[in-house]
Amino acid sequence: IERNKPYNKYNTIIKSLFSSHFDNLFQELINKYNGGNELVFDDKYSINDSGLHIGSKNKFIPFNEMEIEERFDHFVVNSTLNPQLFTNIYYLNTWNSTMIYSLLELILNEISPPHTFKHL
Repeated sequence: IERNKPYNKYNTIIKSLFSSHFDNLFQELINKYNGGNELVFDDKYSINDSGLHIGSKNKFIPFNEMEIEERFDHFVVNSTLNPQLFTNIYYLNTWNSTMIYSLLELILNEISPPHTFKHL
């Protein structure tokens, strides 16, 4: 239980920053996505109407087989059909990681509510 305290503090800070600074930007991303546009995050990740492209590995994880696992300092996006197809997105190394996570969460919940997100 003690090890969850830092995570809970971090989560509270992220949620506060997200709501005060990123709400408008996130809404713009949603509007672009709903308009059929591909969303590009740096040169590493992009999201289109089919799934997540991992540019650095030239791989693709479709939404219909996507699973997200939350870890302490990152989250993992992986394929439920191919265990070798995954990416780790670290909160401190990827400045827009919370946007990517929130957008994937929103899309997956729209596709197949309720979607399971693993909290480890």
